[in-house]
Amino acid sequence: LPKRGAAFQHQAQHADLQLSDAVSLEVEQLQEELKQMRDRVHAAELKTTLAESEASLHQIRHDELQAARVAEHKSRARAVATEAKLDSLTAHMRSIQSELDGLKHQDRSFQSELEVWKHQDIVAPCLQSRPHLMDIAESLLRRMVPNDHVGPCDALRNVRVTSVDEIVNLGLWKQYVLKRHQFADALKNRASCPWISNIAPATAELHSAFSYIKLDVNANEVLLFHGTTRDKVEHIMQQGF
Repeated sequence: LPKRGAAFQHQAQHADLQLSDAVSLEVEQLQEELKQMRDRVHAAELKTTLAESEASLHQIRHDELQAARVAEHKSRARAVATEAKLDSLTAHMRSIQSELDGLKHQDRSFQSELEVWKHQDIVAPCLQSRPHLMDIAESLLRRMVPNDHVGPCDALRNVRVTSVDEIVNLGLWKQYVLKRHQFADALKNRASCPWISNIAPATAELHSAFSYIKLDVNANEVLLFHGTTRDKVEHIMQQGF
């Protein structure tokens, strides 16, 4: 009996060892399967996350591209509108310039026609109103004051011209034409003469404003502003300066 019990105990222990080894092996297999399952789940999650990220990135790129296209379309529309407006303004400016040139031409023609009196027989000296010259005269009076002139000259920089009258005196005009012709003859052989265009170039601006008046450069003739008082106007109109 003792020998059988010992054998039986030995067999039981051996069986326990085999069972323990089998259980351990099965546990290891289950752990490995669990690890593989976790790895597959993690891989699936990564794929899902990656797919979602790619979809989100694709949507972002699509939205950015769409926004860029909309912005480009708006920019082109604004550029077209601006160009059309610029063309319209340019055409309008050309139209205004054309009208202005036409008015200037009409003004010169009108003033040239008014100069006809110089070739007619007018007995009594008189004044003829020239309101269309008011703005020109006012602008010139303000601009042509030398920068170094102060005191009373400052008032001229803000002068207001209320009327422009032309002296019509055929007798004085004929005397002037004769003198002008004499000066032109006398200056023919005087090359060293101090020509007014050299010593007073500002007079050219005055003449350009009243270009309808024909000047004789050979007589050194120029247009000038000459100040006087109201009480001397009648004397100048009748007898000149």
